[in-house]
Amino acid sequence: MMSDAAETLCNDELKGLADSGYHSAEQLDACEQKGFEVTVAEPQHASRKGRGGRFGRDDFNYDAEADVYVCPADKTLKRGGTIRNKNKQYVIYRASTAQCQACPLSKRCLSPKARSRTIHRSIHEASVERNRQRLKDHPAQARERGSIVEHPFGTFKHNWQMRHFMMRTLPKCQGEFSLMALSYNFKRALNLVGFEALMSYCAQN
Repeated sequence: MMSDAAETLCNDELKGLADSGYHSAEQLDACEQKGFEVTVAEPQHASRKGRGGRFGRDDFNYDAEADVYVCPADKTLKRGGTIRNKNKQYVIYRASTAQCQACPLSKRCLSPKARSRTIHRSIHEASVERNRQRLKDHPAQARERGSIVEHPFGTFKHNWQMRHFMMRTLPKCQGEFSLMALSYNFKRALNLVGFEALMSYCAQN
């Protein structure tokens, strides 16, 4: 989407804002590789918060310099092999069994069948962490995104009563939505620049 927008607007310095439905480690990394700065709301995963009162992923701190995770008991989980899950690749960080079994916090950390704690880190996690930091540094951007993006859909659904498509098949629905978007954009342009200025621009181009 960022690539298409940059091509359409002839601008390679765009900044993107998106809600949590667009959060993807792979896509965040791909945007960074292409030089796009994007800020995407992060979904709340139960695994990050922990289950059954146990420590979650957020309770472990990643030390980038040493490439280890540090647990709440100040012990390290060292890098191991990699694993693929649902076509996504993760690096496994694991604490030693002896270390976990002797830990006074083990009941708050390990599941009943586990003998040691592991953390799965996406190979694109660094991009996710930089995105998380942008969210912390600029919390107003999320509110700005909502005020900009949600307005068109509110207009379509509530003002124009366009709550469903009249056509069938994806190409026809895409055409129907394009007409809706064209109408909205034209009406928005009239409100912003006025009829005379818009007609003058169209006549010159």
